[in-house]
Amino acid sequence: MQESIEKNYNIKIVKILPLETGALNRNYKITSSQGEFFLKEYVHQGEEELKLILTTEDYLHHKGVNIISNIKNSQGEAYTFIDNKRYVLYSFIHGIHPVRDNLSLDEVCELGKFLANFHAAGGVENIDLPRLPKINFESINSAKSIDKIDTLLSSDSVKSNLDILELLQIKKALIKNFTEIYSIELKADCIIHGDYQDQNIFYVKNKLKTEIFVFDIEKTKITSRYIEISRFILTVCFANKITPHAINLTKSFISGYSSVFEIDFMMIEKSLTYWFLKKINSTWAESEYLKDGKEIMLNFIKNDLLLLKQFESNQNFLSETFNKICE
Repeated sequence: MQESIEKNYNIKIVKILPLETGALNRNYKITSSQGEFFLKEYVHQGEEELKLILTTEDYLHHKGVNIISNIKNSQGEAYTFIDNKRYVLYSFIHGIHPVRDNLSLDEVCELGKFLANFHAAGGVENIDLPRLPKINFESINSAKSIDKIDTLLSSDSVKSNLDILELLQIKKALIKNFTEIYSIELKADCIIHGDYQDQNIFYVKNKLKTEIFVFDIEKTKITSRYIEISRFILTVCFANKITPHAINLTKSFISGYSSVFEIDFMMIEKSLTYWFLKKINSTWAESEYLKDGKEIMLNFIKNDLLLLKQFESNQNFLSETFNKICE
């Protein structure tokens, strides 16, 4: 791999260091005589999907979004094919991530403004990108979800892991309680990042100020911007517990976003409901952890368990939470 990277990018590598980051793809830090770089092996994306992701990076960068965009190789291509694997080279950014458990109101306000500008830059009316998936959300198949949960619950590996066992039991009970609101449709109106959360956000200091940059748009798509707003609220502002501080963080995030791009609170309520339903119907983290034992998956499981326990004893918790946000 090293020789091919050197040849394709005209650099002399001193060291390649694997990084323990990312749940899906493989990442490396490259130290070279030309500087430091970040190398990403895209494991799960086919060629056309990867081309689309990288084209979107270029598009958003051209629109003025602070996105860490790909470096073209000596043939002018955005990725390099080595031993049937696809690699993309990026500049190595010396920045820091927001700390999810220690966010201030001012921080989330600025993160809201950044996301609004991201969405405004990628409005559908401005898009000339081909083949970007356009998705409207329809019904969630609760029967299929319960079948998957029952299959997992019957396995010996789940029975011996109390966190996974409890989480799956809570999800199954919640699915049965929320069947009447499974049909939710949201208009696809812009390009979204797809995974806008603390681990894909960098604070980068320069001589004048600290700027926000984003990375990792492999889940990008054209869909409702409210899906991304609500996902950030649920995963970052709420994290694993809905407290008065979490509600205030949410209000500050919405305030920052709406100062740039007008929002409709009813659409936030719909999309929060969507993400809640998606979370309780998903067994992805549990299945991945049982397959590979990755620590990052166990963290997802424990956070979901803490969050969903709050809903277990109060079926109105979601609507009550939304009412507090609107106060």
